[in-house]
Amino acid sequence: MGGLVEVPVGELTGAALDWAVAAVEGVSVALCPPAYGNGWRVRYELIHCQAKYSPSSDWHHVGPVIEQNRVAFRPESGAWAAGVESSGAPVEWHHANDPLVAICCAVVAHKHGPFIQVPQELV
Repeated sequence: MGGLVEVPVGELTGAALDWAVAAVEGVSVALCPPAYGNGWRVRYELIHCQAKYSPSSDWHHVGPVIEQNRVAFRPESGAWAAGVESSGAPVEWHHANDPLVAICCAVVAHKHGPFIQVPQELV
């Protein structure tokens, strides 16, 4: 792995966003090199690059993230908005064309702030 680079959360997509969600949620993942025409991949670490971890594109993976973080999401002006509800604080809405991307960005930003470091291979 080449190192980490700081990226605005709102610009994360794909494997970089999946990696950031894993980082803030405490999911043990590994960064697996390109194979069979695919780019860098985020996989569950305990299964040694066999099972993909992709909350930004798989409802099965993002469901627990939604539940554990009390994420609210809704369609808005042809896109999606998502935010993490916390007691007494206004919801900071994050927008994306895909609901899962909006949800993941909302959780990462809520737990880590507007910037996060991700492996440079993913950006």
